[in-house]
Amino acid sequence: RCPAYYSRVFEDLAPWKEKGIQEHDLETARKHSAFRAIVRDGRLYVELYYRCFQTRMMFTIVGIMQLLQRFPGQIPDVDIFFNCQDRPQITKSAFDEAPPPLFGYCSTKNHFDIPFPDWSFWGWPENKILPWRSQLKRITQQAEWKDRDSSVQWRGDPRTSQIRQRLIACNSTGDKTLLVHGQNWRDQSDLQNWKLESHCHSRYKLYAEGYAWSASYKYIMGCGSTVLAIDSDYYEFFTRDLKAGVHYVPISREGNLCQSISNARQWGESHPGEAQAIATRGQRFLVEDLSLDQVYGYMLHLIQEYGKLQKFKPPVPREAHVVHPGLVKCLAHPRDLETLERTAI
Repeated sequence: RCPAYYSRVFEDLAPWKEKGIQEHDLETARKHSAFRAIVRDGRLYVELYYRCFQTRMMFTIVGIMQLLQRFPGQIPDVDIFFNCQDRPQITKSAFDEAPPPLFGYCSTKNHFDIPFPDWSFWGWPENKILPWRSQLKRITQQAEWKDRDSSVQWRGDPRTSQIRQRLIACNSTGDKTLLVHGQNWRDQSDLQNWKLESHCHSRYKLYAEGYAWSASYKYIMGCGSTVLAIDSDYYEFFTRDLKAGVHYVPISREGNLCQSISNARQWGESHPGEAQAIATRGQRFLVEDLSLDQVYGYMLHLIQEYGKLQKFKPPVPREAHVVHPGLVKCLAHPRDLETLERTAI
């Protein structure tokens, strides 16, 4: 069974369905790209343009490399440009005709950017987050919903968005059931004893966007807590098929945010069966529809359909490097080697 979000591939590639993708269409995409991934005859080549934050680029490339290892002979020759910034780049208002195809980690209804699984599925060593297969197993092995603390909890960097700054202000309301913790991910002393799974002990978890989407959504929902999701314009490749009242409780960003969160919690405490069912369905979606096997299946489907649209044989630039596991390990920071070992097929 294919998850519903697989069908979004056709929606995301629709701008190029009529005329296809020509080599000159990629020139504008290059201006917004951190790197370029070329697959030719089953080999992966990468051309680098600028450095991405932390290890985003490396683990995204690792994901593509492992896709080729997992599906030998099934990946077509393709030429893909990647944006590794938080926000999408290709606005719909800027193009009357087919836009430049650009892959990234999120998109909006006002952008043409093609959403692709973010780097954290293969690990996020700077934040002590394991590859998704291992991390999902840990966060799903938590206490029963009814046995958890009845508070609402959020942890993250409040500097990345206005909505998060408004969340921090909730600490001054005196509501002891709403626990908001500002986290400086750059401060290693703050991360010394950090374990993602240790923050899965509350019945309710908040999701709030950062600069754009936040990679935290899957970890929050995987906890088995009832997710209270604040409205966001940004979506990942899978989140468009999460349904309000089924997988999460929606929170409006308009009006009194702190009171809206408190009201959602009170509803959950008054309707524990329904609140727990939402938590269960959300976690089941993560386990069944967002397993790493399903993520790889989505990547295969996306790249195969993208390859059908390309009307040229991708060239291998002189500056491109052939990517293989030995090269990745050689170039990786020593801190990242354990994560690379964990994510290996």
